[in-house]
Amino acid sequence: MRPIKGGQIGNVGSRCSQRSRACWRSSRSPPARFPHGGQRASTRSSRCGTNSGFRAAVLNRPVSPVEHSGYQKPARTLIPFVYGLAAVASRVALPPIEGDAAMNSPTRVADFAMLTLSVILGVGSVVMFVMLQSVHYLPMRWPDSFVLPWDALLSLAFFAQHSGMVRRSARARLAAVIPTHYQGAVYAIASGIVLALVVVLWQPSETRLFVLPGVPRRIAQALSALAVATFVLSALTLRRSFDPLGLGPIRAHLRGQAYRPADFVVRGPYLWVRHPLYSCILVMLWTNLDVTADRLLLSVMWTIWIWVGAVLEERDLVAEFGDVYRAYQRQVPMLVPWRGHVTLAGQEVVAAGR
Repeated sequence: MRPIKGGQIGNVGSRCSQRSRACWRSSRSPPARFPHGGQRASTRSSRCGTNSGFRAAVLNRPVSPVEHSGYQKPARTLIPFVYGLAAVASRVALPPIEGDAAMNSPTRVADFAMLTLSVILGVGSVVMFVMLQSVHYLPMRWPDSFVLPWDALLSLAFFAQHSGMVRRSARARLAAVIPTHYQGAVYAIASGIVLALVVVLWQPSETRLFVLPGVPRRIAQALSALAVATFVLSALTLRRSFDPLGLGPIRAHLRGQAYRPADFVVRGPYLWVRHPLYSCILVMLWTNLDVTADRLLLSVMWTIWIWVGAVLEERDLVAEFGDVYRAYQRQVPMLVPWRGHVTLAGQEVVAAGR
């Protein structure tokens, strides 16, 4: 290749940019077909490929394969990933729709969108919360006099949203503006957004109160692992009735069927406490290996909220199931299994809380 003098670089650069824009415009248009059936794509490719030779001469270095093939902005490359994730979530949450149950496209798109958002935000926010102790997204290095009130305010915001939206009165007001089959998913989406904001904005404290050493550390790890296993067992015990993401009503709507919540069967961990999921969360909160000031604040505030939330939830359950649930309350403790395994007298199917 003939060497390029310094005065010619500007002209070469302008020609390169013009060729690049021309190649980009041509690549955006559909390939032209000739009478013999061929396409102009090969001509366009070869013409655009020569642009890398000009760039190599100007930059005085070889052109990388990424530059030669054309670099896409990250925002564009994420679009197929997002569509793929939505498709996977929809296939996981939904069985095939057949026959007369199929509905018009806008309604299906809305249902799929709600399912996808509920799964991504609901599950993703919980994963972020579990990793709160080890991952801090926006640490501001504030003193504890600012950190603790800020973290307390974030916790209170989540408590108000999570416990407020689940109340029967709040659901009745939402029914006037939101279709009934979307209410569970809207609740999961809103909770996921608020919980994710809590995690992202949470500020760690530099004050380390204590660190569990040796044998106590191993005991705490074993209790935490046992709580995780019991949590999973409790969720599996509920089977289809455990629907924290609100997917069941939307799936029934896509099938064109009426949604009927399944009865809760009292068995397994629900014969020890009425809210085994809450009990497991409490154990995980209080088995921290390294306790800082913000972690202690989290454990105290969230313990109080879980107890208050369980009391409020049981009021709704009593209003819904009446004497059946009152009998269950009298026989099985709420959060602490101080009675051990309880044998219910003549009652198998009742409403169980979380």
